[in-house]
Amino acid sequence: MKFGCVAIWLFASAPVHTQTASELHKKADDYYKRKEYLNCAEMNIMATKLDSNNSAHYYSAACCFALAGERLKAYASLDRAFSLSRRKERTFDWLKADADLVSLRKDTIWATKIMEWEGIVLSSIPVEYRPYRDTLLFVLERDQNERTPENIRRIDSLLKTYRLKDSAFVDSVAYKVDNENLVFLERIIAKIGWPTKQMVGDVASSVAFLVIQHSHLSTHEKYLPLIKKAVESGGARKSELALLIDRIRMEKGQKQLYGSQLRRNMKGELQFYEIEDEARVNERRTEMGLPSIEEYAKIFNIIYKPVNAKN
Repeated sequence: MKFGCVAIWLFASAPVHTQTASELHKKADDYYKRKEYLNCAEMNIMATKLDSNNSAHYYSAACCFALAGERLKAYASLDRAFSLSRRKERTFDWLKADADLVSLRKDTIWATKIMEWEGIVLSSIPVEYRPYRDTLLFVLERDQNERTPENIRRIDSLLKTYRLKDSAFVDSVAYKVDNENLVFLERIIAKIGWPTKQMVGDVASSVAFLVIQHSHLSTHEKYLPLIKKAVESGGARKSELALLIDRIRMEKGQKQLYGSQLRRNMKGELQFYEIEDEARVNERRTEMGLPSIEEYAKIFNIIYKPVNAKN
């Protein structure tokens, strides 16, 4: 399905428990691609009968009902998807932006439901930390605006016009927002320490990591111990720690551990930066909550050949 539905599948739900439910979901996806949205919705509803605790089926049904003009059924499915989601904050963020739900945003029910769902999200965040969450979400908005396709094209155009080297331009212009975002984050850290999921919610906590990831080596190393401590207490994701460790090792000329970092070869093709003990990389990735390196490679259209594979 389109981005929103796929994203919810990845971020907010458990894997399909039965082959039959999986087959129904695949049929629903086929109907979706053919724009037979009512059939798509019905296939997903059928899947819920076999896999009733999987929020992905309900969310996908909601997308298809919305595209078919069945607004009330779409809202009912969204309510069920939201209630079942283990990561409500991320589900909330996705549904606000999902293009498949655009028809729902035109009526008054949508505004009411948004307030209701947001209230559920906020209820899990202590009142004293909500201002810090708001600041981090503001930082996220700034970060995303800086990296829109339009902005990237504008930067490329300026580079060609003024014949500037990429690194010089990025350091002087493109990273200006990143540096300002780091100031926002460091003010928060000075007051409450590392903003964990328990403090500011899953999304805002990940924004804090994003700010560090977009900074320089000295900043990476400075905050690595804080992020490690947050991971140990369940306040941050292991996957984020893995990305930061790999980034630091790459910047220091060392082989990465988890295979998260890419670079371009002489032909301009993406490839993995060198990996330490590559034959066991998937074991390490699993420990850090990352998908297999083969699955990760597919995202970037990289054909990955395991190091122990026979020629």
